[in-house]
Amino acid sequence: MSSRASSGTKAVEYLRSAEGAAEGVVTDIRIPDRALDGWEVARIVGEIDPEVAVVYISGHGAVEWPSRGVSNSIVLEKPFAIAQLDFTTSQRSFSRRLFVKRRRRRNQL
Repeated sequence: MSSRASSGTKAVEYLRSAEGAAEGVVTDIRIPDRALDGWEVARIVGEIDPEVAVVYISGHGAVEWPSRGVSNSIVLEKPFAIAQLDFTTSQRSFSRRLFVKRRRRRNQL
């Protein structure tokens, strides 16, 4: 299931209410939200669940990205093909499911 939020604030509200159900977040780095940009959304997502995959999209390059320190994330620069986004989100989602399985197994031991 996927959901769409009209602002960074609404995305964070949704993620908090999802209670760990989110596998990933796709966010533009510059979003029309005076309170939260894409970097801030990703930071908060990391606090909620550090294993949630984050895909940033940007038309302004990825110069700042390495300094942000958000694990399990990638930047796609605009313009990109929908197939690129599909492949990237599929890979991140697969990685998340694998991590969750491993964590469950460890907790059972």
